[in-house]
Order: sequence, then structure tokens, then C-alpha cells
Amino acid sequence: MFQFEKVSLEQFIQDCTGFCTNEYALEQAYNQIKLPEAKTTGSAGFDFYAPFHIDIYSDSKVRIPTGIRWICKDEGLVRYETRDGVYHGTHFGFYLQLVPRSSLGCKYRLQLSNTVGIIDADYWKSDNGGHILVDIYRPPMLEVVKSWYTNDENGILNMVSFPKRGHDAFDNEVLTIEAGSAFVQGIIQPYVKLPEYTRKEVRNGGFGSTGE
Repeated sequence: MFQFEKVSLEQFIQDCTGFCTNEYALEQAYNQIKLPEAKTTGSAGFDFYAPFHIDIYSDSKVRIPTGIRWICKDEGLVRYETRDGVYHGTHFGFYLQLVPRSSLGCKYRLQLSNTVGIIDADYWKSDNGGHILVDIYRPPMLEVVKSWYTNDENGILNMVSFPKRGHDAFDNEVLTIEAGSAFVQGIIQPYVKLPEYTRKEVRNGGFGSTGE
């Protein structure tokens, strides 16, 4: 069973205190948080919505407390097949993958600071309630000054473009994410589990919590 829920108000406030100590304002933002949703019948991703207004300048990053946790109570699936008269089982688990919205990636090159966001199935059991924090980075812009198609001597079509870094018109443009607007999406993904290589420790925490 998969579902999205809000974390507790207390947890949301705690994870926001690095940039805001006005608990009344944070409670108002918390009350307006929308649960992730798939926009169409064919959508692979669930849109996550910004809990407040966010401005991001070029070559800067921000960590956004979403106020959301993903609950995965499905311990996985086992698919059995017979080979040489013996049953062999393949174990599957699930995780939530986070990616930026494609429109923000194309226009602003917005990306996750940790390159790939993976929310493991047991993260929601952590002391922080499984609060999903999204760390996003906006790199310096790369403007394509000019591009066109040419044919070489062999008649092969090529695209030619001339980039220029640090173009003021782009680097000085603020990326504004309005409160309540979608900025990343989460996709529930299956993966193969190898029980003989799986450790038994209990997860507690997010970024880097299972590292040494």
C-alpha cells in the first residue's frame, strides 16, 4: 500500500527553523500544503507542490521542506519461476524517485543537488516522520546564442550551436516558484532485492543516514 500524508506540524516547523522562526507563518503555510497528485490518467509522476514562495538565483541552491511523507507498507513482491523443476524467487521492493519538473529543467537547468532523489520504503519510519526534504540547485545558465542545421560534404544533417556562459539576461533572472505550484515529481519505482546481501539495520534519517 502506498500513500502520501502530511508530516506533523511540529516536524514541519522544526525542519523550517533554519530560515524561518515565525511559527504562525509556518502554521499558515502548513495548512495550505497540498498532497502530491498525478495530473492525468497516464502520468507516471506525482507532482509535489511548494509550501511557500521561493526565489532561486543562478548558481545557488535551496533545501525545501515539503511537509510530505511517503508511506510504503508493501514489503515487496516475490515472483516465482521454475527452472529444472526448482522454484526460484525474485524479490521486488519499491522506492520513490524524485526528479525536477521537465519545464524547470529545460528553462533553468534546475536539478537535484544530490543528482538523484531516492526515498526508500522504510524512510517514513524515521524519527523525523519521513519528512521529504528536496535540495535543488540552479547552475549558471548556458545560453544558446545561435543554432541551425547544416549539411556536410556527405549530405549528413548536423545541428550547430554556439553557447555562451554567464549571460546576464539569464543569470540575473530570478527563478520564482510560487506557493502551491508544482516543482518536482515523485515516481514510484520497483527494484530487485537480494536478501542475501540486505543488511538488517533500521533506517533513521534522510540525506547520508546510511553512510559511514
